[in-house]
Amino acid sequence: MGIKNKEDRAKYDKEYRKRPDVIKRARERTESGYWNEIYRNNAQYREKHKWAGVKRRYGLEKEDFERMRDEQENKCKICDMEFMRELLEMKERQYAPNIDHCHDSGKIRGLLCNNCNTGLGLFKDSKKNLQSAIDYLG
Repeated sequence: MGIKNKEDRAKYDKEYRKRPDVIKRARERTESGYWNEIYRNNAQYREKHKWAGVKRRYGLEKEDFERMRDEQENKCKICDMEFMRELLEMKERQYAPNIDHCHDSGKIRGLLCNNCNTGLGLFKDSKKNLQSAIDYLG
């Protein structure tokens, strides 16, 4: 029987992670190097895991994401910075497309660079705040 209510689920998860048997299994996996073998050293697993998270959070399949990126000509929807197709190192993460969405409705608005996505978040997705910043810059 699954828990449907988010608050009840969060409460259950918090209590679950405190259980001695759960803690013991997690320690064993860490000490054995299980996660290094399965996750860190396996690019195919990381890729599958990444797209499963995107699907869960945004309801977006890899093909839909790639179609959006092609429609935007592989550029940020705000500043036109070009995204890197393949990320070679974590320091290049800033050139990866971020999925921008409305926090109220959950609707996906487009793909943004890290700076533009962070900027919208810091302005709390508020047109009023953004307009005030524009007026301030004069």
